[in-house]
Amino acid sequence: MMRRAAALVLVLVLLGQAAQATVYPCPPTVTAPYIIHPPAGFMAYEDGNPSTKTNKFITTLKLSGAKFSEGSPEQMTWLMPDAGGAGTGIWNFSEMHDENIWVSCQYQGSWLLLSKALPRGVTQCRETGHAVRCQ
Repeated sequence: MMRRAAALVLVLVLLGQAAQATVYPCPPTVTAPYIIHPPAGFMAYEDGNPSTKTNKFITTLKLSGAKFSEGSPEQMTWLMPDAGGAGTGIWNFSEMHDENIWVSCQYQGSWLLLSKALPRGVTQCRETGHAVRCQ
């Protein structure tokens, strides 16, 4: 009986951890030309519009931050962080959003935004330095 209870507790703990799995939605670096072939699952934007430019130079860009929107970046419904300061931010998402929450990853020295919808069920994202993680 004691073993069954311990096994049940272990299963519940593991299920709870799986439900709160951490997602790192932004690639830490991207290599140009990145507009013609953005990373899988992403769309490339500039100033909230689908990008029409191409970068002919091969270069590696580092992640500089992220912003979040309710719906795609084309809708320009940017969400302000609930907490944070320079270079950091915490966004809490509720079930009240009608649209998917999108992450737009920003890269140093470029106009590039790589954007995609976050999986349903993500309740919080944190930006710290040059890393973004959601759960």
